[in-house]
Amino acid sequence: MLRSLPASTSLRSLLHILEPLGRGVYDFVYLPRCTRQRHRIVELAFLNFVDPVAARAAAQILFRYAHSEPSWGRTRISQARLQGLPNNLAYYCLRFGPDAPLDGPDAPVVFSSGARVPLQLAVQRLVTEEALRTAQQLLDTEGQRGREEGPSAGMDVRRARDERHGAPVMPPGPSPKSSMPLPGFRRTMPSITSEMFFVEHLGMEDTDHLLRLVREHERRHGLVIFML
Repeated sequence: MLRSLPASTSLRSLLHILEPLGRGVYDFVYLPRCTRQRHRIVELAFLNFVDPVAARAAAQILFRYAHSEPSWGRTRISQARLQGLPNNLAYYCLRFGPDAPLDGPDAPVVFSSGARVPLQLAVQRLVTEEALRTAQQLLDTEGQRGREEGPSAGMDVRRARDERHGAPVMPPGPSPKSSMPLPGFRRTMPSITSEMFFVEHLGMEDTDHLLRLVREHERRHGLVIFML
């Protein structure tokens, strides 16, 4: 996990730094983009490597680059709490829901033996119920930590806190350009979030009631997913 990256970092420039290792050493790369300034990232990057040896070699290269490149002077490199390609894909699915972006700059990039793999295909083949449970446990932990600190902390403070603990917290993304037709993912969702509330024609007088529902749902399940 990379934190405090230069906001101008791109997928190409990041992978160029890792070229000495070869293309088969990583299988998941995600650079969340800023929702307001679309040409900039939010200074985070999530990478998963195929084995611990590759991860250590990549860390050494990135450490050396951070010490030699002035624009990387604030960059920090750490081990994320979530490991493995299936778990990272599951976290992405749960974090953004069934309408998560499948391609373009807002979506993670998946590789197999150095070749790029369609994200939808990777999710369908690799995201298992075990991976979803592992990712859900991390989301529950993040939700509990957020409730303990209270809503006044703000999104930026919560993100900084989770970064300090090495948790791969992904920030909200923009409206997706395509939907995710994943029967397997949809089938496992009820076992994780077993209650659903349907709200139509919401008026201003119903806001307090809706907020109570949201807080109760978050308390019981660790997260709230809105499907519009």
